[in-house]
Amino acid sequence: MNVTISEETAKGIISRCEKIESWTASVKAEMNAVLGGVGTAQDQQKKSKAISKADKIQELKMKFHK
Repeated sequence: MNVTISEETAKGIISRCEKIESWTASVKAEMNAVLGGVGTAQDQQKKSKAISKADKIQELKMKFHK
């Protein structure tokens, strides 16, 4: 099956996927904190930094892809 989509649509889908990945990491960090796993605080800090970085990248992409 061959589906053709525009470049703009493809960029939009990629952008949404990246945002979903960011939210997923945040939810996982919260759930690990609730469960009180070993090293949760460190993991949460690392994920928070990754989420912040992903959000900044997302914001920059939105500025340049308009």
